[in-house]
Amino acid sequence: MHKILTALLLLAVSLQFAQAEDEVTSTSAPPDWYKEDVQFMSRDGGKWLTDNSEYKSDEEPFEAYVTEWVAGPANASLSGKLYGLKDGEPSEAFWHFSEYWDPATEKVVLQQYGWGGIGKGTSEPSADEAGVTLIFQTFDNFDGSSFRTGHKSTKPDADTHVTTSFEIDGEGNWKKRRHYVWKHQPTD
Repeated sequence: MHKILTALLLLAVSLQFAQAEDEVTSTSAPPDWYKEDVQFMSRDGGKWLTDNSEYKSDEEPFEAYVTEWVAGPANASLSGKLYGLKDGEPSEAFWHFSEYWDPATEKVVLQQYGWGGIGKGTSEPSADEAGVTLIFQTFDNFDGSSFRTGHKSTKPDADTHVTTSFEIDGEGNWKKRRHYVWKHQPTD
């Protein structure tokens, strides 16, 4: 009987160690695709510029938009801002961005705030389109309204980042909104 109890005790202790090992190994480091994306967006000052002439109007007087990105430690996060250029002069920031790898959910979490509200969502590589990153966000506006958006992002070459934004309706359908080609602007 003593041998059986000892064997059961050893089995229970072994299972606890195995469970503890699983808990330690289940913590997820950022995947390579995300670390590479952070490095790509933040390199050489992290500044990107896109032409806005297609959408420029009296209500939207900016000839271009600029984003600036800064990588966090170990390329596990990225922070940034978006502002406009009018007559070559920068505006104040419209949006501030924060994104990071969340090891608990094993997802890239996106948050942005500014221009009338707060956007929250996730980013992931497309399962259907090679080289495409998909962003899903819900925006809650200060006036109480909300809406869902999606973005498709690609990197056709080392100095270009292309984004297409979509409105996502209540049934999950994506309706195209805007398309921008961002050019890297290395800083000295």
